[in-house]
Amino acid sequence: MIKLKQICRMAAFAIIASLILAGLSSYSGRNDGYPNVTIDNYHSGDCKYAFNGQIVGSRNGTLTLLNPWTKEVTTVPDVQSNWSDVLPAERLVVYSGGLDSKITGIVKFDYFNTVIYNRTILTAGDDLRIDPTIIKIGKTYYMTSTLIKGTVNQSDPNAENGYYTIEMYSSEDLKNWTHISDIAAAENNLEDVDIMADGDVIRVTYERETRDKAPSTILQVSSADGGKTWSSPVTLVSENADNEPATFIKEDGSYYMFYSSDYHEPGRSYNGASAYVAKFDSSMNPVSTDELITIPSDGILLYEAAIRGNQVQLLFASDYLGSDNLQIQTVALP
Repeated sequence: MIKLKQICRMAAFAIIASLILAGLSSYSGRNDGYPNVTIDNYHSGDCKYAFNGQIVGSRNGTLTLLNPWTKEVTTVPDVQSNWSDVLPAERLVVYSGGLDSKITGIVKFDYFNTVIYNRTILTAGDDLRIDPTIIKIGKTYYMTSTLIKGTVNQSDPNAENGYYTIEMYSSEDLKNWTHISDIAAAENNLEDVDIMADGDVIRVTYERETRDKAPSTILQVSSADGGKTWSSPVTLVSENADNEPATFIKEDGSYYMFYSSDYHEPGRSYNGASAYVAKFDSSMNPVSTDELITIPSDGILLYEAAIRGNQVQLLFASDYLGSDNLQIQTVALP
């Protein structure tokens, strides 16, 4: 009887271990491979490459996990989200939005995509919080959250716009967060924030536009002291169209800014936008700007990109203002 119990325990342990290893083997960070797929009518406000081979998105203001192989979409209960960012190695998602757009929160998953905890980090009172991002340097987590006071996405050039502030916070335990600094603030739309750890340097990239769907600039600031002070903004993409930043990446000593833009069809914003990449050398001097060859070629809102050798895997919405299909597509890197 004792031997039988031991055998049963060993068998159960083996099954659990195999499941965990299967989850680990399917783990996908930002630079791992995903299949080329189209998910029709996904209608997500934001999407990111995640963990366990999943895509994190949002539908109807609720966080979702998408398995791109099976196209199965799982709604994450009680996590209201329109904007999110992922720390894949720790299976963490920071989020803002949903039906209650007053908070920035953080949710952690296990290897089986089950929620371990979901906690509120910041609140906004009568205001709005959008575009959270997160990285980890050493033992410290750094997070941004954008606070909007007043009108959101003002499209009328004669009306008063809201006041946007990109804030920086840090934490050692993911429970207690300290406000470090305000990265940027303006009576302009400061949106689509992206954060990157470049060694000990923090790089924050964002869009600045005078009104919604107007020509915009993609800017970047950097900090070498843990977010206490920031450099003057550097222009990565000039105000030549409505430019929507997706991902800023360092690869083999060069920097790449992936974004969508209505450069070829001014004034059509998302409907006329295509995907682009701007390349910079190791000193952040501009090298080239190229349009990426996608199918379809326009109507694109680019969410994220991952370089894989001489190719780049794009995560984007096609026909964003219409059917809003989600696509994962691998294309040549110019």
